[in-house]
Amino acid sequence: MMESLIWRNATRVHDWHDLRIPLRIIDAWISLRLVAAAEWMQGSRGKQRKISVTAEGLGDLIRNEPRGRDERIMVFVGGSEPQPWNIAAVIFPKGVGMSLFNLTVECGDALPSSSVMEQRFLALYSPEIVDAAYIHADPQWKKLTADAYIPPLVTTPTFAGVFWANFLGPGHLANFDVAKLQSIEAYRTKWHGKTGLSLVSAPTLDDALTTDGEKELLRLTAEFRAAKVN
Repeated sequence: MMESLIWRNATRVHDWHDLRIPLRIIDAWISLRLVAAAEWMQGSRGKQRKISVTAEGLGDLIRNEPRGRDERIMVFVGGSEPQPWNIAAVIFPKGVGMSLFNLTVECGDALPSSSVMEQRFLALYSPEIVDAAYIHADPQWKKLTADAYIPPLVTTPTFAGVFWANFLGPGHLANFDVAKLQSIEAYRTKWHGKTGLSLVSAPTLDDALTTDGEKELLRLTAEFRAAKVN
């Protein structure tokens, strides 16, 4: 069973502070109808307010929010259509901290198919974009990160273990022996030289949430753990 869709992005080594890359990710979410008009926002000052901003206006909304301490961008924004969604953005200047750009969407009939999400995910990411990205779902995400994925392969928010769709870029892939990872067999893998890896564990997200799908997630995570170098 799937309660909510989770689509997460993280980096420490890329420059997201100009918002070029986060806004490219938002465009993907909009095209998939995971994100539409925003109805509320909470910025670095911590006070939530009602807003009415089109999906196309989200970029300007985030760009115009006052910067916080260390010039960090901290924005939480969400809406109710086509199903309740929220974006959490904590973006630091390059090299200052781990930047996170995450989407959570409540499950509903309007969610795109797994095949469409997989195609967009594989097309979106490259080593120049992120250190880590993944798509999965709650409650299984909470269950795995609280139990089988302790300790995390890198960090719990960024890459605790293998999920349905995964991307590792240079900042995270450096934690593993690439030669060992290249021998891993999964439903789908796509290498970007030796600095980027896309991996999909099952044909659909629903398949990954089954008992057999979870066994495959655990198997793949054990393969990654065996390839750890740091």
